[in-house]
Amino acid sequence: MSILLPPSSGQELVIITGFNTLLLQFMLFSTYSVVYFGTMYMYSTRSSAKCRIVIAAISLSYLISTIQTSVRWYLVKRSFIDSGGTQNTVIVTFVAGPGWPNLVKDISYFIVGGVADGLLIWRCFQIWNGSFRAISLPLLFAVGAIGVYASIVVITFTTKLYTLASVTQDSQLLDILTGVLLFLDLASTLATTILISYRINSFAKRNPFRNSRSRFKRIVEILVQSAAAYSLVIIAYAIASIIPTDTLESVNAARSYTSIFYFFTAGIAPTIMVARVLTMADGRQEILEISHSSLQFDHTPV
Repeated sequence: MSILLPPSSGQELVIITGFNTLLLQFMLFSTYSVVYFGTMYMYSTRSSAKCRIVIAAISLSYLISTIQTSVRWYLVKRSFIDSGGTQNTVIVTFVAGPGWPNLVKDISYFIVGGVADGLLIWRCFQIWNGSFRAISLPLLFAVGAIGVYASIVVITFTTKLYTLASVTQDSQLLDILTGVLLFLDLASTLATTILISYRINSFAKRNPFRNSRSRFKRIVEILVQSAAAYSLVIIAYAIASIIPTDTLESVNAARSYTSIFYFFTAGIAPTIMVARVLTMADGRQEILEISHSSLQFDHTPV
């Protein structure tokens, strides 16, 4: 199938979008780096209980973000510098370039989003005393998201969409599946946040100590604020993904920008949550018993 380039009226928008999204990703990655290394420092110096799962999760997200940013830099460098620098060569390189950067991008987005959801589900599992029944709903959404992603991979490789720039029925189906994947991600995030908040509030009401109640309330606020920011970005990216793009180059631009913010938020939201709880540290460790297990807040997210 021949490659269909954007109309001349939309080529300038493609170039501007590619350049601006690169600058945006670099700025967001710089912010992410400061937050990540600051959080690692606070965690190593303030937390008396070392939670390896939390460290591994947020470190994996940062590593994937580093790889994705490097790949994006390579792609834009290839388009603007290595191709010769004319508008036609830049457009051809952008639209009909190698497929592997897109593959890396999709895998990176799935891993970072999966880590964010997985970390929330793990917290929910721990706070509900290891109850699989409690996490069954968000876990169902997560499994559904994995299934949708598998479908996306199959369609992408069987139709060679990584090497095509034209809009086909398969590419439109891929856009719809991407939107479904994001809405499942949103459902998992909201369900897990509600379950964790309900569990903490239920215990806080039975706690006679006012200081502990205030601390629990603060933790719930941090959790809800983090989930709200992440959810808003997911909604924006999902809407941009399902809008047809056969005649609207501006929709492709909106999709590019929202995808950058989604990737950034999915990685940094869990890290900021850890950092904000660490700032509540006062040198004490609170272990609160619920039934025969414990609800532990050692200046780490639940």
